[in-house]
Amino acid sequence: MKREGLAACVQAAQGGSLRHFELLVRRFQEMAVGYSRVLLGDSHLAEDAAQDAFALAYTRLDQLQDPKAFPGWFRQIVFSRCMRYRQRKDGETAPAAVEAQLADPQPLPDAVLAGKEQTARVGRVLASLNEEEQTVLTLHYIRDHSLREMAAFLEVSTTTVKNRLRSARQKMHRRLLALDHLQTTRQADYFHTSTPEAQGMDSAHLLEMCRYLDESGKDFHNILVMRHGHLVFEANYFPYQPQTKHGLAGATIAVMAALIGIAIDKGYLPGVDTPVLDLLPEHRFANMDERKKAMQLKHLLSMTSGLDWRQSWLKDNPEWVMFKVDDPVQFILDRPMAHEPGAVWNYSGGNAHLLSAILQRATGKKAFDFADEHLFQPLGFADLLWEQHVPSGANIGCSALYMRPRDMAKFAQLYLQGGRWGGEQVIPAEWIGQAHTKHAVAKAKSAVNFGYNWWLLPEGDMYKAWGYGGEYLAVLPDLDMVVVCTGGIEDHPAYPLHVELCRDYIVAAVNTHTALPEKPRSIRSLNQWTADKTKGPALRPHPGLPAMARTVAGKKYGLETNSFGLEWFALHFADEGQEATLSCDLRFGEFCGDFAVGLDGVERATPVETYRTSLACKGQWENERTFAVDLLIVGLGYRCRFVLCFDGEGVEVRATSVIERLAEDIHGRLQEKEQGHDE
Repeated sequence: MKREGLAACVQAAQGGSLRHFELLVRRFQEMAVGYSRVLLGDSHLAEDAAQDAFALAYTRLDQLQDPKAFPGWFRQIVFSRCMRYRQRKDGETAPAAVEAQLADPQPLPDAVLAGKEQTARVGRVLASLNEEEQTVLTLHYIRDHSLREMAAFLEVSTTTVKNRLRSARQKMHRRLLALDHLQTTRQADYFHTSTPEAQGMDSAHLLEMCRYLDESGKDFHNILVMRHGHLVFEANYFPYQPQTKHGLAGATIAVMAALIGIAIDKGYLPGVDTPVLDLLPEHRFANMDERKKAMQLKHLLSMTSGLDWRQSWLKDNPEWVMFKVDDPVQFILDRPMAHEPGAVWNYSGGNAHLLSAILQRATGKKAFDFADEHLFQPLGFADLLWEQHVPSGANIGCSALYMRPRDMAKFAQLYLQGGRWGGEQVIPAEWIGQAHTKHAVAKAKSAVNFGYNWWLLPEGDMYKAWGYGGEYLAVLPDLDMVVVCTGGIEDHPAYPLHVELCRDYIVAAVNTHTALPEKPRSIRSLNQWTADKTKGPALRPHPGLPAMARTVAGKKYGLETNSFGLEWFALHFADEGQEATLSCDLRFGEFCGDFAVGLDGVERATPVETYRTSLACKGQWENERTFAVDLLIVGLGYRCRFVLCFDGEGVEVRATSVIERLAEDIHGRLQEKEQGHDE
């Protein structure tokens, strides 16, 4: 029974429909038993009290004037039945302390109480509160009393009640979070692992994939393969580790679509046919016409909004421009219409960011906070980051979500499992189906279609979320398999590369749905290969420093304005050290400080708080006057190379970035000697 049908169901039951009352029983059974179990501390009594409560509700149903008020009205009946059972059990009137059951800064959703584990968790924390705190929580959440009613009942002022309630909620919330943290820590690192053969895959084929990856020379960061819910292959390229979070880039839009589906299911949004302008009524947009008025939520999800939007790598790319303005929503919807909504597919970061703004307005929560409650916590995600637009504060809907590759695999596995995880329907099954149903033709020549922020590929039954640089979450339902890749690969060749990887090696490794005989030699070789990738390259002997190293050490060079946002730099060398230090201001101030540079062929990682990540650097002297340094922003997929050619007081910098396809010559001059370092 959907939430929007509750009132109609209650009215039908009031009219004498036994079938509709049975629907109400099924809908509220777990809630009634959950409340009763915590109140009574006895499973058998809880079942009896819940059954008694339904019987009483049936006889009193005609007294309920507002059908929408059924949940709160029924909770009061459950509470009264439990108090009567408690009195029988104890032989006396139950003290107010046993009345409290719920706690959270907001009224707890029914789903939180559905199930033995959640109920026991709440009960344990409640037992740690004092009698006064338990009483106010019960009166407010179980019995739905207002502050004024509570004040009259407790014979105190409303201010006192408000203060007690706030204190009790905060304490309860802190203790629940503490339990959540312990549970999440356990869940986040728990993964079913298996040999490929145990899941019907040939490890020898996967070993061939490893050779292919080595020969490709591409900048992969992580590769994971799951089959039948088991992790059968995981490679983490140094300096990436299993716990290192990575940006999803454009694959973020798949998560954004999932949140919209959850919000619709929970009644925050009316449905995909709702006009976009109705969901943002406080705005008045330019270039209004009938086409813009006809734009619906489903058109944002399928990239068919019709807005004039030319996504590109050029400086006038509207996605880059929209985050430089104060109000991205205004910027996006002020743009003129180029097509009828639904007529033409056109990838637009603006469409995805509108979804974030719509979700925040509908739920009163930023996308990250809503996702944390309804998606990330149920899956046990840990160490997440989702950048916000400044100054609007909205999470960036088209990119900028960071999570661990294993969590990416969990998200893709959630879609493979029809939205269910751990017995809970996290995303509605119907929405999962809509997500990978064709809603638009994305690339006619290559037969690539588009669902709700998922790409639908012609290579069999496969759909994917895709981000620039090589972020790739593929779901293959026919094979019961998930593939996850991250990297710093140039954008356009990344698509055929991933398809080739999946089709020719991973899918080719699938032999059957049942187990195969183990291949110990192949498995050992596979494990050795993945271990070597995680460990990283061997240290190279340091060839020593040229005379120029001592000349430039500790000197600050200022640079002309450039696309890399590198404003200045200084180098510091130790006489016989295997490391140098690069002091710089990179990406227009995002990365500013002192960064270790490996001189032995191995990157050194320096923590950077901006993205809760690190900057990994290595460098070498190419000749007497030229020092080359390679920088990797770990998790961002951003890798660049600066070749510094020193000449007297000047320096010429050749700067390149692979995935952004940038190359620039930058001139610089000596400014001053750096402070705080010896030459």
